Amino acid sequence: MITSTHLVPLDRAVAREAGFRFSLFLTRAVYEDCVAWTDDDTRRIGALQDREDRLWDVLSLAADEVRELLARNLHQRAAEYTLYRVPRDLDRTRLAELEDDPDELVAQPVRLVIRRDPCGLVIDLAEAVA
Repeated sequence: MITSTHLVPLDRAVAREAGFRFSLFLTRAVYEDCVAWTDDDTRRIGALQDREDRLWDVLSLAADEVRELLARNLHQRAAEYTLYRVPRDLDRTRLAELEDDPDELVAQPVRLVIRRDPCGLVIDLAEAVA
């Protein structure tokens, strides 16, 4: 189990809007990698992003994965999925390189897992769970 200092609780209204009826948490690592975004990030990287939309991407994909499992009557304790997000460690030079190369994506993949935990549902980096 992850300690509460490593969990970021999500507003119940936001979780409900995404389709979750249980308490929902992100690990600090997922929050920092996939959700957090500041005006400084926008200025430094040049990509228009915001926390609310990045959070919605994490939650909507998790909800889709859970619905898919339930539709197939699979009651697993965890489900993995891939999120494409703009990394916060990009700089304008690397962003320009990615935009100029048709074989490269600006948004980079990260594997996430949503799983049951005694505190509720937790979204974590898949490699942290493995």
